[in-house]
Amino acid sequence: MQPSDVPLNEVTVPGLPESVPVLRAAVRAAISLVAPAATDAAELVCSELACNAVRHTRSGEPGQTMTLRVYDEGQTVRLALTDRGTAAGGPRIPECTDLMSLGGRGLFLVQAVSKEWGADHSPTGTTVWSRLDASPHPD
Repeated sequence: MQPSDVPLNEVTVPGLPESVPVLRAAVRAAISLVAPAATDAAELVCSELACNAVRHTRSGEPGQTMTLRVYDEGQTVRLALTDRGTAAGGPRIPECTDLMSLGGRGLFLVQAVSKEWGADHSPTGTTVWSRLDASPHPD
């Protein structure tokens, strides 16, 4: 069995803005055990993915949910957020972002801190994932 086959943590929450801090706390608890140096980046990625799910997918509709899974892959940790999908397709980085805009930079941040990221689509939703470096960084 690969280390990534079983999540360190799996949390399903309502697709509400109030659920984002719950997911951040779950990420911090899981990541701090296996890759403390990745904790801040993992919280950032979690926040961005969860906020996007609430704002842009069916997970933000009344009664819907989203699920976060955290995996230890040895040299990396992987966050995977599954939402209920959208008719508009999956996540994408805008070609041009207005620097004065209050939004539109989330996936740029995810891309910047991730070793790699992507999305997997299914008939019931989309899983957006990010791999983060788990190695300790020298002080």
